[in-house]
Order: sequence, then C-alpha cells, then structure tokens
Amino acid sequence: MITPDAHASARAYDRAGFVGAVITLGCALAFQVLSLTHPDVHLQPTDLPLSAADFLRPLTHEPQAVMVWMGFDFLFVLGYIAMFTGAVRLARAPVLAAVSLGAILTAGALDATENALLATQAALSSTGAPVDGVPMTALYVIAALKTAAAMTAAGFLALALPTTTRAHRAMAAAAAAFVLVNAAGTALPALGPVEPLPIAVLTVLLLVTFRARLRATPSTPPISPVAPSR
Repeated sequence: MITPDAHASARAYDRAGFVGAVITLGCALAFQVLSLTHPDVHLQPTDLPLSAADFLRPLTHEPQAVMVWMGFDFLFVLGYIAMFTGAVRLARAPVLAAVSLGAILTAGALDATENALLATQAALSSTGAPVDGVPMTALYVIAALKTAAAMTAAGFLALALPTTTRAHRAMAAAAAAFVLVNAAGTALPALGPVEPLPIAVLTVLLLVTFRARLRATPSTPPISPVAPSR
C-alpha cells in the first residue's frame, strides 16, 4: 500500500513536470512570435555564429525586445528544469537519472548567466549607453557549455528511461535525437533552426504523460481498511 507521503510526493513530481512542460512550450511559442515580429535582428545572438555587427544589432536597435526575450528565457529555464525534475522520476536507473538532473541544473545555471549578461547589456543600451564592451567570446563559450550540459541531460535521460511502453521508448528516442541533432549542429551551424525540434517533441510527450499520470491518480491516496477490533 502506498503511504500518503509517497503518494503526495509522486503527485508533486508529476505536477512539477506537467507545469514545467506547459511553461516550456509556452515560452517556445513566445520565442517564435518574437522572432516573427522582429525579423531583422537575431534576438538570441548566441544561437548562431554572427559577426560583431550582427551580434550587436539587436542590443543597439531592439534592446527592449531583447529584454522581453530574456524575460521569457528566464521562465524557460524554470520550465525545463521543472520538467526534467519530473522526468527523472520516470526513470528506472537512479544513478543515470541523477546525472541527467545534475546536467540540466548545470545547463540552467549557464543559461541564466547568459541571459543575465544579455539582459544587462540590453538594459544599458536602452538608456543610451554604448554596447561596444559586450563579451562576445565569453557569451559564445557559455552558450556552448550550456548546449553540452543540455545534451548530457537529454542523453542520460534517454538511457535512464524504461523501455516497457511506447511512450517511454518515444521519449527516449526524442531525447537521443536531441543529442545527435545538437552534436551535428555544432559542426554545421546551419542546422541551428532544427535543433529545438527533438526537445519540442520530448516536451509534448512528457506533458501528455504527466497529465495522464495526474488524471489516473486521485489527489488523496485511498484509505486502507482498518481491521475490526476483537
């Protein structure tokens, strides 16, 4: 019989994973809207190799849009950390799951650092301050380390998930595809636009899984019958 504490803990992880997946998808949609409404600049300049002029253009011409993007990106970090925290609870290999969780926390820390640097530069630019001191090389290094950490998190999640159901196998395949596509994107930056697709598939699969688990379990555990006293 599942104890009330274990039941509440399981639902908390499923709820965190579900909410995280919703936030992740919502932010991904916001990124697409911002990209379509600002086609002349790359609001996340560390996504692709850019010249110094192209890298600085969003900071000098659209600082407010960059700050909006970074605001959503901070929420994005919160979302995918919550989602992965829930996802590792689906795993059947605790050590592999722990490596995945540690890697996604590292990716989140690097992502937040990258966002903070860009948001700060955009905020200064919005006041008229010059942006010629932007640490481009450092930002690209942080972005590369973030990608490596995210690949590690997805790869170890793929290894840790059970293969007993189609849903689990699909999630493992999507996580593995994210690793392969991002590795290829490192060598071929032109693949940048397709790099998020596998993680988008994984996010949808996790959202559906967490929602089903929450619907399948009551908010309170069933009460075990009490044996009648003699």
